[in-house]
Amino acid sequence: MDKTLLAIADRTAGPWLNTRDGDLRADRASGQKAASRDLALVQRRHRDFEDGLLGRAKAATLSLRSELTALASDLRRQVDDLARERDEHIGQKLHESREERQRALSALESKLGPPSARYSAQARTLEQAERDHRSVRAAVGGRLLRRQLVGTYWAVLLLLAVAEVPINRLAFELFFQEQPLFSLILAGAVGIALMFLAHLTGLLVRREPQPPLWKQLRHAAGIVLILLVTATLVYALASMRQLYVQMLQNEGGSLQQQVESILRGNAATAVSQVASTRLGPAGYTLMVLNITLFAVGAAASFLRHDPHPDYEAAWHGERRSRTRLMRTRARFESRLDAAQKEHDTRIRALDELLRETEARHDQMAVQETAVGPFFTETVARIANGVRSRSLAFVEGALSALPEGAGGGSIQDIQATGEHDIRRALQAQLQEDRPA
Repeated sequence: MDKTLLAIADRTAGPWLNTRDGDLRADRASGQKAASRDLALVQRRHRDFEDGLLGRAKAATLSLRSELTALASDLRRQVDDLARERDEHIGQKLHESREERQRALSALESKLGPPSARYSAQARTLEQAERDHRSVRAAVGGRLLRRQLVGTYWAVLLLLAVAEVPINRLAFELFFQEQPLFSLILAGAVGIALMFLAHLTGLLVRREPQPPLWKQLRHAAGIVLILLVTATLVYALASMRQLYVQMLQNEGGSLQQQVESILRGNAATAVSQVASTRLGPAGYTLMVLNITLFAVGAAASFLRHDPHPDYEAAWHGERRSRTRLMRTRARFESRLDAAQKEHDTRIRALDELLRETEARHDQMAVQETAVGPFFTETVARIANGVRSRSLAFVEGALSALPEGAGGGSIQDIQATGEHDIRRALQAQLQEDRPA
């Protein structure tokens, strides 16, 4: 039972709820004092005593009812306030938070999710890339992509181009012996050009010519043309180196005078003299070195590329499209997860507050409901206390009656029943009820 109810009952009607032995002894003593030979007088004295008990019990009952009524009113106010807070404040906020969550997630999905223009475009691009990749794989019989040196290919070509610099620098000393930096720059440019030609050569040799016939002929012509350009460049470098060595060995004049005599003519004369130079050991050595490096670069290019011209591009296209779509999906899911956590945290807090409010509401409602039965039970206990004390008075009076008492019947001297006392208290409460 609620401690508040017990405290009110103890404060307003405590003596009637727990009749003490001292009170009962005092009531017996009062009964003994009221004993007389005249039974009618004893009966009147008992009635006066009982009326006094009943009057004090009625006052206690009225005080109890007043405090319990105030408590019930306060509990009803709290119940109503909690109900309004639950329904109009917390419930409304919870409803709005759930709607806001749904709107936020829908807006985020429309902006970044599958329905968005960017996401759907990337999905279509991936589908097309997958179709292209499947088409190429079907064309090559389903084999895997053939390529090697994927991570080191360009580093190998750069290393070969750098290796060309000290080799070809010897060829440019003929014209730029007084400008060594310029010779290095030209040698580096020639090295890059040779590696580029090697890259094209290995690529075209590796690739399988595709029908129709004119494409196959164009493919073969491209290989021949690149080889001719490469051979011309290598031979020119070897001839320039050989001419430079011959001028150093010529005793007919200084090297500077011989170079000036070549440069005094027009460009055609200089080119003719370089081209007409017969190669010797120095020229052949330079030619072999350049051809060797060119062959290594062409072999690296051959190993690096797949025979089908579109296979690697289709493979990369699918991989790039998939990576781009996965990145977009991950960004969307990350934003979605963050938004869900933010809204779910707010909704959980409101749910918790709603549960606490409902628990308090139910507790207050139970307490309010218990006030009426508690009052009825307490009134019954008060009536029982009144009867107990009345019985103690009767017991004392009967025990002290002198012999030969008359003027009435002993049976008329008895305590009022508990039900009648309770009814008398209820009648008093009805009379004192506010209009």
